[in-house]
Amino acid sequence: MKTVFVHGLFPTRNQVFFEYLCNNFNVYTFRDIGFNSSATCKWRYAEDILGNTINIDASKFKKEMAKGLAFTKLQLLKFFSTSNSHTDYNEEIIKTAHSVSDKDILDVLEIPCLTFFKYAAIFNAFAAKIKIDMVIVSSDYDSFRRFIVIEARQLGIPTFNIEHGYSAPHPLSDAYRYFIIDYLSDFVNFDSELDVEYCKNFLQYDKQKSRTKFLALGTPQDAEADISLTRDNAITLLGLNNKKKVITLTGTWEEARNSNLIEAITSTIDHYKNVFQSLATFPGIDNIQIIVKLHPTFVESEVFETTKNCLDKLSYDTGLKIDLISAVNFKEILAATDVMVALGVSAILWDNFLVGNPGIVFPSQNQLKNFKDPDNFHTDSLLYQAGCIKMAGDKNKLLQYIQEYLSSDITMQINNARKVLKNKYNFRNQTVQEKSQNICNWINDYLSDK
Repeated sequence: MKTVFVHGLFPTRNQVFFEYLCNNFNVYTFRDIGFNSSATCKWRYAEDILGNTINIDASKFKKEMAKGLAFTKLQLLKFFSTSNSHTDYNEEIIKTAHSVSDKDILDVLEIPCLTFFKYAAIFNAFAAKIKIDMVIVSSDYDSFRRFIVIEARQLGIPTFNIEHGYSAPHPLSDAYRYFIIDYLSDFVNFDSELDVEYCKNFLQYDKQKSRTKFLALGTPQDAEADISLTRDNAITLLGLNNKKKVITLTGTWEEARNSNLIEAITSTIDHYKNVFQSLATFPGIDNIQIIVKLHPTFVESEVFETTKNCLDKLSYDTGLKIDLISAVNFKEILAATDVMVALGVSAILWDNFLVGNPGIVFPSQNQLKNFKDPDNFHTDSLLYQAGCIKMAGDKNKLLQYIQEYLSSDITMQINNARKVLKNKYNFRNQTVQEKSQNICNWINDYLSDK
């Protein structure tokens, strides 16, 4: 069996895929992962092979910390230059941030930077002992995952990236002011040829060159749209009231794509406050239940609790009752939803479309800056053209579209659009098990020639 090193898969989304990897390859990973072991799912930790012999290059670490300091100070400078656009909620944060010293920044950077250096040192030491045939990651543009792709490439080890979302809700490339395809892996796997077509469209439009090869073997996610789960059953499982309509707000993983992390976080907070304030004025809001469905990256307990506390405070400040905040319960929330409001261009709109729900895109002002025409940026997305989502550029449009969707039934329209897209792009209704096996088969075939 070939040996693969796995890093950065989502335990809440990729458990089945991870089990298939364990059944098809010798799997090694870092110790700090959250997958469940079983009789058929066995892997080994790189740290167990190496013992306590990990050395970190102190001079290189110091240089990287200096780069991190300079980059963070630049982020703060950019943030302060636009701080007048932020809400009162952030005034205290901004005031505190103005007094941040170099030592304060280095204290914050030290732990994550040291963690990356430690993992990189473990990986390199492990690769010197045991031949790694391939590195498998998810979302290689994220800093927690990207470093291992860089190290693997330097060692000449093939890298395989599992993308975790879908492209159909996204506008095409000419809607953007700029958009960089920043995949670093040798191979990037998508769910369908539609996703590959989108990606190639961006590369062609921006005249980018990429050494990455794009595949369409299926996205192996445990939590997928379940059209067999009824709304009433989902409402009961979530502890909600089946006599009230449900509006679900879904967040995006903006931090992974925005190099200015400070701006990404503050913009997200501002955007939630704007949405909460808008919904608080919606006619008949007392007969509406509000769910906030967070991105799966927020599932880690400390991150989730911090985020939930922030949203609870915003809820209190704006007077909007939030009935459920969750980073899990994906299938149940989709089935319970009457109208989805995505706080940005999000892949979850595709899942929402598959179960027959209408969706509204309500991007933040920070996100709108990326588009040439903020008022019409979404008109060339497939789901917009099919009449299954709307784009709200301001709160009045948001409330108008929510009212329209709650007052009408467009289930038949969505079902017809689903059939058209399925036939056009040859979508295959494959289970997560079938998709996982597709990927394992492809990797085995590829590595058999190595």
